[in-house]
Amino acid sequence: MSITATLAYLTRFATKYDPKAQIPDMDGKVVIVTGGDSMIGYHTAQQLAMKGARVYLGDRNATTVDLAIAKMMREGGVGGGSVDWLDLDLTNPKAARDSALHFMTHESRLDILINNSGFPAGHYETIDINNDGLEVSDSLAVGHIGHFVFTETLMPLLKHTSVRPGADVRIVTVASEAHRAILLAPKFSSLDGWNKTGNLLYSRLHRAALAKLANILFARELQKRLKDDESNIISMAVHPGELVSEGFARGLVENVPWPFNLLALSEIKLLQTLFGGLSPFLMTPKEGSYTSLYAATSPVVRCHTPVYEGAYLCPYDNVVEPSSLAQDEELARELWEFTECLISRCACS
Repeated sequence: MSITATLAYLTRFATKYDPKAQIPDMDGKVVIVTGGDSMIGYHTAQQLAMKGARVYLGDRNATTVDLAIAKMMREGGVGGGSVDWLDLDLTNPKAARDSALHFMTHESRLDILINNSGFPAGHYETIDINNDGLEVSDSLAVGHIGHFVFTETLMPLLKHTSVRPGADVRIVTVASEAHRAILLAPKFSSLDGWNKTGNLLYSRLHRAALAKLANILFARELQKRLKDDESNIISMAVHPGELVSEGFARGLVENVPWPFNLLALSEIKLLQTLFGGLSPFLMTPKEGSYTSLYAATSPVVRCHTPVYEGAYLCPYDNVVEPSSLAQDEELARELWEFTECLISRCACS
């Protein structure tokens, strides 16, 4: 973790973020949150809807989305906004493209796109992204390729919205400080560079970190291309913070060797007892949504556009330099071009 990011954590109690007070009126705004049925995405969608936005939860599982919406209603509703399901399968590039095309036949604008969905660092598996033997690591297939196709397909609508009077279009990609674990430049120009095999702890974490590095490179390269097109859309990547959650605990059990995983779990339980789930370094899922919400809605971002274009934010309003690899323009271009190459083989270009 960088020094700046560490300081951001240490000052989190001194720099409170209040979504109700700090998110502006979102009436008339249309938002998509991928993976919005749980965790960070759930709270992101809930807060935006409560401010009047029409929010779509992009997920392939209608049941989990229905349960999420029902939970929001039990927790006080969604204010003047609304929350609906958008059928989105990020494991399949063609399905992701079709979802975006379907959305554009039903909505005439899209103000905010939050690429929130990710894939846990589990056992090594690949996804056949074209149903014809094109196997890609699941973490990159979902975390990067699916979002790439979805975002690029929605781009005409995003740009159309951005030229409307008073519009403020933003694309937020949820990344992580885990990207700093990649110390040597990956070879994004071949599938061998994408598919880090193995089920040892290092291999699992490497795959997760590689996906997060790709998220930041994508957000930065997207911003560069938007600028080249003279678009005023702002693209950012964010680190939500380290979260106290069932998934966090499960990850420790699965990915950290015994008995160290049990020791780590006992420390988390102690922190939850002492701080009600809070500590200077661990956040609740609701707090984890704050950086995404700030990036997506804060008037400060638009007022200081040059600072935030292609920026990487840590909780919750700190612009932080990502790793040197995440700032490598040639690596970003390589990732972008090879992603396009893969997509061209999926009957969705």
